[in-house]
Formats: sequence, structure tokens, C-alpha cells
Amino acid sequence: MKNITLDGNALRLMAAHLPESVQQMAEIVGWEATASLIARFGGSCFPVPRGLRPGGDERLSLLLEVLTPAQMQRFMHTFGGESSFVIPKCDHARREWRNRLFIRDLQAAITAGESRRMALSYLCPRYGIGNTSAWKIIREYGLSGGDKRESLH
Repeated sequence: MKNITLDGNALRLMAAHLPESVQQMAEIVGWEATASLIARFGGSCFPVPRGLRPGGDERLSLLLEVLTPAQMQRFMHTFGGESSFVIPKCDHARREWRNRLFIRDLQAAITAGESRRMALSYLCPRYGIGNTSAWKIIREYGLSGGDKRESLH
């Protein structure tokens, strides 16, 4: 997916498409901080220190790059000691968000008077999707028959 990132608001809107662990992180540190954790560490195994050993200092400093000290304390209290904690990449949610943005932009182009084919010629590269995938997304959102009522949310 071409440069599709989820900020806190987008992540919250995609909650139904997120793993349970991400929803739990958001309850503990908030949506913006969770989005920052995913952007920085998504897809990696991140052993969460309890803060008791000097060896955890490196990880603590990594967490402090994206969390406030208070958020870090709550995060460590909940997940501390888990040696195989994985911060998900949330590809399913990112893909769904990309599709919603794609449909929003497609609807705007059609409303502005552009043909669907013309809009696809520049929207597909913008969103990093091929023509076949674009038509699949259009069908999934019920827009293949020219219906312009489907909205982003």
C-alpha cells in the first residue's frame, strides 16, 4: 500500500478491522499513541520490559520515542514481561482505510464530472492498486452501477 498510514482518528474508525491487542493498546495509551507505536514498531516482536532491570533501558528509550512517560508506565504495567509481544502492522485495517479513501476520491472525481475511467487512471497509481483491484473495490462498495451514495464512513 502506497504510503497509507493510520493516524489515531483513522485507527479509531477502523477499530472493527483491528486485532484485539491493538484495541487493548488504544484503551491503555490512546489512539494517537497506538498509531505511533504501530507506525514505529508495527510487525515486530517487541519484548516489553517491566522496568526492573537495567537491560531494559534500551527498550524503554525506544518506547519513550513515541509514548509519554505516563503512557509508557501504563503500557509496561499491562504488557510488561511479555517476551513475545508483537505490535501488529494492521495491514487489514490499512487496506480498508485505503479502500475508503480511494472510494471517497473516486466519488469526488465523478461528482466533479470526470469519467470513472479517467479517475481510475490517476487514482490507481496514487493508491498503489491495479485496475482489476480497483474494480473489485468499486463492486465491494456497491458503486459498479453508478451509485454515488456510498460514503467514506
